[in-house]
Amino acid sequence: MTQQQESSITIVVVAHDEGLASFKTWVSLECAFDCLKGSLHFWDVFVVAHQCDETTLRGLRIFTDKGAILCECDRFSLGATLNKVIDGSKSDYIGLLRASDLITSNTISDVLDLEDDGRSVIWHPEAVVEFGTDVWKHLIWLQPEVGNIVEDRLVALRRNPWPGPMFGKRNVFRLIRFVEDVDYLGYVHHAFVADSLAKGICHEAVSETAAFHRILKDEDYCYHYPSSAVCPRNGLMDYWATPLNNPADAFEGLYSQGAPANAVADASGPSLVKRVGLRIGWKLRELLFDGGDRSSDIRRESSASSRLPGWLINAWKAMNAVDNHLWPTEDAVYAADVLLHAPTYLDLMFAEAFHRLAGGVAANLDLLFFTYDPLGAGGTEKVLARYATALHVLHPSWRLAVMRSKPESFPYSVPGDCAFVDFFGVSDGMDEQERLLLMDRLIAYLSPGRLFCFFAGWALGDFSYRWVRSRIEYLLHKSIKVYPALFMNEAVPASERGRLLNLADPFLREIEPVITRIVTDNKMIRQQALSLNPFTPSQIVVHYQPADEGDCHAISGERSDGRLRVLWASRLAPQKRPDIVRQIGLALDGRDDQAISISVFGREQGISSSIFADVKSVRYERPFAGFNDLPVDEFDVFLYTADTDGLPNILLEAVRAGLPIVASNDGGVGEFIVDGITGALVEIEDIDGYVRALEFVRDNPQKASEWVTNARCMVATRHSMQLFLDNVRADIS
Repeated sequence: MTQQQESSITIVVVAHDEGLASFKTWVSLECAFDCLKGSLHFWDVFVVAHQCDETTLRGLRIFTDKGAILCECDRFSLGATLNKVIDGSKSDYIGLLRASDLITSNTISDVLDLEDDGRSVIWHPEAVVEFGTDVWKHLIWLQPEVGNIVEDRLVALRRNPWPGPMFGKRNVFRLIRFVEDVDYLGYVHHAFVADSLAKGICHEAVSETAAFHRILKDEDYCYHYPSSAVCPRNGLMDYWATPLNNPADAFEGLYSQGAPANAVADASGPSLVKRVGLRIGWKLRELLFDGGDRSSDIRRESSASSRLPGWLINAWKAMNAVDNHLWPTEDAVYAADVLLHAPTYLDLMFAEAFHRLAGGVAANLDLLFFTYDPLGAGGTEKVLARYATALHVLHPSWRLAVMRSKPESFPYSVPGDCAFVDFFGVSDGMDEQERLLLMDRLIAYLSPGRLFCFFAGWALGDFSYRWVRSRIEYLLHKSIKVYPALFMNEAVPASERGRLLNLADPFLREIEPVITRIVTDNKMIRQQALSLNPFTPSQIVVHYQPADEGDCHAISGERSDGRLRVLWASRLAPQKRPDIVRQIGLALDGRDDQAISISVFGREQGISSSIFADVKSVRYERPFAGFNDLPVDEFDVFLYTADTDGLPNILLEAVRAGLPIVASNDGGVGEFIVDGITGALVEIEDIDGYVRALEFVRDNPQKASEWVTNARCMVATRHSMQLFLDNVRADIS
């Protein structure tokens, strides 16, 4: 079939799971080849069979029977196989189709008859129609005669502005190349378009040509919206990550003279624009979004005839001879969704969000701290800061970044070159699918070698966890190491007390294939996770958190007035049990001497400080910003009452401040507070036990001082920075 002529073309057909419908693609190609007969144009056909099932291979026999060359490839070699076929081609032109594409008979001849003006161009059909037996409506893209590179760059970061078959000179295809390690044509196709746009290559439509793409089910719409994390890094990501290439500036420059006729409209006002920080002026907003739906890329008009050109209706009818399912019935034409080629509001919002995120951090990260929203100013943040510091000490060349809202208010010190990625703040206002898509693009661009994951307690409500769980395949393929943190059982409502809720069961178990190692700060939670889940012991490691370095305070001694001043410092949240503090206070109010008083510090989080209003022995003071913000020298003992915790940092800080500890027997607390040795350990609901322990501290100050001394010895050995560094070096690589 191949003849060495100047006007020759190699048609590359990619097959996957099209079944016997692939036979139809050959029928449409034969019609197109018939139009070449009698001309100087010649062609050959390659079929790239990408993990095809047996039914699809049977459908492809028509290709090989007619002389096409079959190339089979495995899952992650699709791009490499396409590049190999193109490199080996002797033709002047390349055409790429799927084995579910039908092209109008004039497509190939019209491509080859285009005047060669020496430019690098990729050509596409003017219309792409997606259809299917079980799909309730058609999707139709009408492509512009000549694409605008600035416009296309805005669109292509989020969605593919040029779906469907594509054609071009062989040297142009060789210039761009296909991504080699992606396992699906939709993603390969999208990356190819994005890379070409990053290189400044123009895309154009061949007038009055069309492609009809068969899909098997609704979720197979992939040409235009390849939304999985499998979407690879491409040159357009690098382009929009450059500080000087601002999408808002490009958009304003593109449409400063007025909006195109098909710009999508919107009536919801500028609030979403403001939330993602877009910098478009009011005048431009009024030009572009002057009434309509901002949440869609689809142009909706009341008149069916106004949406589709007559030539497409005729081509649709003609295609009935190839596939009897196709016919432009009145209902089909009216119900069809016509997708916009021009940038929509969603495209602009997405590009600007990516620009803000990627522009502030270097790509090729060694480790990204993957967190939940909102991350505040508590123990999790301190643990994160310690790991960041340790990794910087151990691996000074590593590039680190933290995903966190409001990075400017992060309360603890991290290495100066550790970047913050305000994903949750920038993506505020996006729906779930757009957020997932943005995270896909961001992770593809940053290419982190490791994710250190702090998942929220109820993981199904945590976007970060949902992203990891839905992208297991991608994480495995990219060999990204995942290190989830597991510190404690999760908080439950008061009505469910007694219920065990552990992040490991089932959440970490469900992402076990991608887990490199789980880190925790106490043995109790490790043992619980191992007893309830099929993790191997080596998968869960204990890193006792280091205490802050520096001089310790003097140990609290006996007060001359015989009173005991108690410090309680935590969030006023249900799991911290301020209700127990109230009950302790009421019990103390009933004592004759009333020589024990409790001062409460902490921000309100689900529980109001007013619960202490009628308790004489308890006084609410104020919120606090870290342990150093507390007047510890004014107190004699530290009280801890949480019923959901691991081994809290604040206990280490209290000991260093010279305060003996009375604590609830929860989580890993008992690994640090050994009753009668390093403090007093009380069963969580034992109000009388707390009161007795406080009275013991008041009446036995010397013994209480011994608790502090013993606890400090434990801090110096088990909670030293050197031991922490050794553990991190051994377990995070």
